[in-house]
Amino acid sequence: MASLSYSTILDNLQELKRQIIVSTLSKYNSYPKTKLKYLTKFIQATVYPYNKEIWKTKTTEHEIAIVTAGKTFIYGYGEKQNHPCFSKPCILFDDFTTDCKYIDIPFYFPSSAGKIILNNKNTDIKWLYYTILSLRGTVETKDHGRHWIEVYSNIEVPNIPLHEQQIISKYLDEKIKYLDEKIKYTLSLKESLEKLKYSLISEKIKTCANKFIPSKRFFSTKRGLVLSVDKISNLQTDIYKYPVYSSQTTNDGLVGFYNSYLFEKSITWTTDGAKAGTFVYRDKKYFATNVCGTLTPISKNIDSKFYCYCFMANSHEQKIDGAMMPRMMGEDVQKILLPLVDITTQNKIAVWLDKKISWLDSKIKLLGGKNE
Repeated sequence: MASLSYSTILDNLQELKRQIIVSTLSKYNSYPKTKLKYLTKFIQATVYPYNKEIWKTKTTEHEIAIVTAGKTFIYGYGEKQNHPCFSKPCILFDDFTTDCKYIDIPFYFPSSAGKIILNNKNTDIKWLYYTILSLRGTVETKDHGRHWIEVYSNIEVPNIPLHEQQIISKYLDEKIKYLDEKIKYTLSLKESLEKLKYSLISEKIKTCANKFIPSKRFFSTKRGLVLSVDKISNLQTDIYKYPVYSSQTTNDGLVGFYNSYLFEKSITWTTDGAKAGTFVYRDKKYFATNVCGTLTPISKNIDSKFYCYCFMANSHEQKIDGAMMPRMMGEDVQKILLPLVDITTQNKIAVWLDKKISWLDSKIKLLGGKNE
């Protein structure tokens, strides 16, 4: 019997958690209904912005969580600002994706698409979270709509007395505690492998050179061109044979295929979002969209694959540039210091890292969920 991959296990745990919540809450469907907007109030995320450097790990100076309502959730930590952070238990709701997260630690919420959902005095916040979570996948949504105001707040749910809500919350907390621990453990395995990957790259690169100079001495920084969706083929054919890459990180950045190319044997990077600074080496000919950053070597003595590893090591350092949303623009990339080494050394290190990193990447991929 074939063993399940970690990604399948993770997806199964998430689905089992959802089923437990839905099954438990469905026992109270006979209660009179009321709309969610009468049980809640909300605050725009922009009331609690963050405008300083964000660090990937918590430190004594950077101890306030910087959060999103989406998949990344906590994407870094920051220092206290002149305006207060939010510190009450609440629900973070992403108006674009309808993702929601329960949080009970101090945070800043630098998101133009997020809302902070609070309970009224007759509603338990944790019960409210489980109720909203149970609606995922059952509600018709639209692209980039104001989903909380226009959709979710108007959904009718059982109007259960407060003391029974608290009983339900306590029951579900205990019931899914084990599942949450297993989910957290599975995700921590992936995080550990990713840390090992970047540590391996960084240490190998540090040993190869004593002199480092700005990347603009090695690469020309460009972006692709605007390409409308109707001109992209979902399938690769003899005519539409060139991959089209955007700045996204899902599906390796691939959005389809086109009949001409712009670049080859070069590097692309993600410019905006929680995964800004994700660098990928592209060996074959490809087309890049206008939201995709590209790096093309300026001489034949530059191994783009080797320097892609250098960019990867640099982008994985503690600081994340951009507060409202992490960003890495062309001018940021041009300032990155790269090792000055001969082409033979570049080739050797690239081959060595390929072998090590491909093995780690295969294990990391196994640990990803279906949305990876």
